[in-house]
Amino acid sequence: MTRRVVSLDPKVVAALHSVRSLGSFFAVEFGTDVEFGAAGAGWHSLDVPPGDPLRHRDIGWLRHRVSSAQDAIAGTAACAPGDVPLRAAASIDLLGLSARIVSPVLAASVLAGLTPMLYPDRLWLRPGGHPVAITESTGTAVTSPPEAARAMYSGVVESVLAPLVSLYRSEFGVSTRVLWGDVASALNGAAQVVAGSGRYQPLRADDVVAALLATGELVGTARSLPPRFVRNSCCLYYRIPGGGLCGDCVLAG
Repeated sequence: MTRRVVSLDPKVVAALHSVRSLGSFFAVEFGTDVEFGAAGAGWHSLDVPPGDPLRHRDIGWLRHRVSSAQDAIAGTAACAPGDVPLRAAASIDLLGLSARIVSPVLAASVLAGLTPMLYPDRLWLRPGGHPVAITESTGTAVTSPPEAARAMYSGVVESVLAPLVSLYRSEFGVSTRVLWGDVASALNGAAQVVAGSGRYQPLRADDVVAALLATGELVGTARSLPPRFVRNSCCLYYRIPGGGLCGDCVLAG
């Protein structure tokens, strides 16, 4: 994706502010690279080089993130962290991370008619439940679900999520089928929150997600489309002691 700006488009900021009330997964913070990159600030950039994500890149933050997810899941399941398979923890963590990335973008697309374009080296994360932060973005006006899907695929899926899928696969050995299924689940979850918000949708979130699931790497991730979404893979939650199956799991059918 070609870089077009070096600052935050005020229209993007306004659109993302307008969807914060939908919940914590729709919250985005704004600032400068200096603020988020300062020593001790606790933020890390999502700049993951495509092709070979492990080369010349410190991914200690990712190992710490998945280890923390393993501990948190173990606490919920009342088992030892070692009883939580690392692959399952990584898959569940990517699902949650994907939800934090796609939720505000999807909401802005369908509620404000503007799809924010995200750049990995200007997208920042903190551990735990903190929102994402961006320091650079422009927006693409969208007037139909296919337009919104194309903009989201280019501006979020290809630019941010595809390198993350490659990174999680390389580091934790989770299959790309499972990881792209996690992205699909995150998109569906965001769509259901927007649809249930009672707010007027110039574009229907379900229609945008359905169009996305027919695009690129997301093709084949869904057995059935929103609003009765069923994914074509399992996030591996069932491998956790007492985990069971999620409502959108292919194994639950």
